[in-house]
Amino acid sequence: MDQERGVVWAMVAVCVLSVVACSGDEGGSHPSPSLALATDKPAVPGPPGPADNVASGVGQVPNQSAEVGPVMPDREAPDPSGGEGPFAAGLDGSNAREPNQPLPSGAPSAAAIDGGMGAEIDTPSDAEEDAAAFADCMATMRASPGEASTPYPGGRWSVPDVTYGSQVITGVEIEMSDGVVLVGDISYPTEIATGQRAAGPFPVILTQNPYGSALFGPQYGEIFVTHGYIFATVDVRGTSRSGGGVHDLFSPREADDGAELVAWAASLDGSDGRVGLQGCSQLGINQLETATRLGPDSPVKAMIPACPSGDFYRDTVFDNGVPSLTAGFLVPDSSMGDDTAYYREYWQTRDRVARAPAIARADIPTLLWSGWHEPGALGSLDLYTVLQNVSADRSEHAPVAKGDRVTGKYQVIIGDWGHGAGLDLGIELQWYDTWIKGIDTGLPTDTDTPLHLMELGGTGRWINARCYPLVERYTPLYLEADGELSASASDTEAERELTWVPQGVAAEAVEYRSTPFDSGAMLAGPLAVQLQVTSSNTNLQLFVELLDEAPDGSQASINFGSIIGALRKTDPEKSWTDDGGLPTRPFLALDEDQPLTPGERTKLVVPLGPTVWSLEPGHRLALRIASHPPSNRCLGVIVPPVGCYPTRPMLETLRGGTYSLHLGGELGSLVSLPLLDYGALSTVDNVTASPTGNSRTPLPVDW
Repeated sequence: MDQERGVVWAMVAVCVLSVVACSGDEGGSHPSPSLALATDKPAVPGPPGPADNVASGVGQVPNQSAEVGPVMPDREAPDPSGGEGPFAAGLDGSNAREPNQPLPSGAPSAAAIDGGMGAEIDTPSDAEEDAAAFADCMATMRASPGEASTPYPGGRWSVPDVTYGSQVITGVEIEMSDGVVLVGDISYPTEIATGQRAAGPFPVILTQNPYGSALFGPQYGEIFVTHGYIFATVDVRGTSRSGGGVHDLFSPREADDGAELVAWAASLDGSDGRVGLQGCSQLGINQLETATRLGPDSPVKAMIPACPSGDFYRDTVFDNGVPSLTAGFLVPDSSMGDDTAYYREYWQTRDRVARAPAIARADIPTLLWSGWHEPGALGSLDLYTVLQNVSADRSEHAPVAKGDRVTGKYQVIIGDWGHGAGLDLGIELQWYDTWIKGIDTGLPTDTDTPLHLMELGGTGRWINARCYPLVERYTPLYLEADGELSASASDTEAERELTWVPQGVAAEAVEYRSTPFDSGAMLAGPLAVQLQVTSSNTNLQLFVELLDEAPDGSQASINFGSIIGALRKTDPEKSWTDDGGLPTRPFLALDEDQPLTPGERTKLVVPLGPTVWSLEPGHRLALRIASHPPSNRCLGVIVPPVGCYPTRPMLETLRGGTYSLHLGGELGSLVSLPLLDYGALSTVDNVTASPTGNSRTPLPVDW
């Protein structure tokens, strides 16, 4: 069954990545002055001795909400299957300061907003302390010693001129320790004047490719070869030309293969023994899996896991325990409620966040490169916290907070794009030149701000930061009976009823709106919603979405999350709260059912995921709650998962349910927000077109 999942997922990923590659966002070949093809197939034996691939990614269209304007019943045709099956229906003037300018007083609150929402939000009791914490999280980066002579990035570096040509040897056979033969291609630098292979030695850039050489073959590594690297691309076990039977997606054996391929690459003829790992999607995940097997002092001196998945169960396949469309491809038996429907052994062995301490122990400089509209954003931020914490001997489960030491070895780029987009091979070359060759490219290896995050909401600004979340104290907005999101809880208690209906039937929805933020606001961190509910059944299903509403009533989705009442249990060790007890990043265990008691009031905490979002002046926040997602959100793959397809056991406990949402009073419902003043985060000065033209989105070139 695992092998069948691998085949299906590879087919889906190839389709998506092929579109991206053809659009130019993924990056293309970089023709060299001399390209010679050798068609012989020399056997290069692999060394004896000891990598999960996953495609993760594309999100919904940026700034486009599934529901626009006032909440109206979904006008959907009834589900012909009656909603019984696991996949029933479902077809359906910025005032940002210049860097290093003083922070405004009380920066971590929105209290300074004139009138509107800001007038109602309490300023934290110690504004000076909050501002100091905020400044610490946005600490100015330190440049690496010395100044390089060329102007990119940030006035320090640009892509050097081509130094070498390229010669490709295809069909190289590499025998693994279990006797399976993998096949790859090796590109060597050549002298431009003669076309002869250059003497070297050179470092090796290694990529493990499940998609076939036509998509990520030798041509993809030309920029590295022409700048003094050997480029080796190897077909993953069970794919393309390699042996091993049908591709067993995410198997531990693939991680073993990765470690053996590192040793093989380091010992190649012409190699200087240093290796870099490269690639996006499954090629990015393979890097992380390989790193779990390496330990310290390995040949790998740098890697760039692009478009990765971290916790594959949570960030790619299931929406807080509710199967997405991707689950139907990868784990179809989950629809019947088998072990793959829960975060149990199958997923635990494929969770790179859980195994990130082993990655940290390998001590490899790592650039995690993702888009907000793919699962990789959540995975990259989760991996960032673990890698930074373990490297500083802190708890792996903690946030990166005020005063915490960080290292420039682990950096993150997250931009306004989907899976496979926004990448630039020029910046990748800079990362490898810095960490593998030791060249002073101007990239700050000891930066205080390893997070490079693009602000959403239409501003296009880039933020450099160190803490995650970027806000130390969260702001609650309370759901009120009159439909308002209020800065203070009403003394009057009320209830709002919802009735569960299956996917494909119009779902009743309720919305709660803040008053407008007259001067705007920002959100910077993970989001959470805390609900007080009762259900007539032993279970319930809700879909919760936070929206940015413009003055004309149009809405843009900020983030969303589902909740199943029986899967409400949180893991206290991995859940985050602020110092006032507000949830900041609740972590659902999702490993077992705990049925609700019908009619009994229960607290649910719903993770909505992370964002850095700008609410423009005059905009307001809206919180939408329904019994299931809008059906036009159900068809995405390699996107943040949308929980449209409850398992059959879930459906049996959901059918006919009515819910009461409790509002007001001391135990009311609220949304917990990482709220800041508009433009509070210092933005990057040097944001320009990418050095190689691969990325259509300007990148944060001053790091």
